[in-house]
Amino acid sequence: MYQCVCVFVCVLLQDADAAYQCCCDYREPTCVIVKHTNPCGIATRGDLKEAYRLAVRADPISAFGGIVAFNRVVDADLAREIREFRSPTDNETRMFYEIVIAPGYTPDVSYFEHYPCILLLLQVLGSELGRQHAAGFLRTQSANRKVVQGCQAW
Repeated sequence: MYQCVCVFVCVLLQDADAAYQCCCDYREPTCVIVKHTNPCGIATRGDLKEAYRLAVRADPISAFGGIVAFNRVVDADLAREIREFRSPTDNETRMFYEIVIAPGYTPDVSYFEHYPCILLLLQVLGSELGRQHAAGFLRTQSANRKVVQGCQAW
């Protein structure tokens, strides 16, 4: 069981890395949604909230349960949109995401509180927008193996 959990988390972080690196290819406000290392939607607009809406609409079925990445700070207005956005397929189902990743979040992060449809919020290390800082959270992982309760884990 522990090995399966470790593999699942590594896949999620790989998706987060891919999504954020893709975002960093754009200078304009951009949203990228990735699932199983495949892009489900990419949109660039002057308004990050509109970019998010368009990215989801590109393939809402695949986007469900995916990773959402932004190349700008997520504010309360965008967070509310993520929390309340309904799937374009039926206009009823709230979208679910494993991870939301961004270069930052406004100080009031309580807007994601009591929202079980996002499992993890990640903030990218580094202050500049660019690939050299993309997925800074992965640099802290060790490639050494260790035994966890009788199972091998990375």
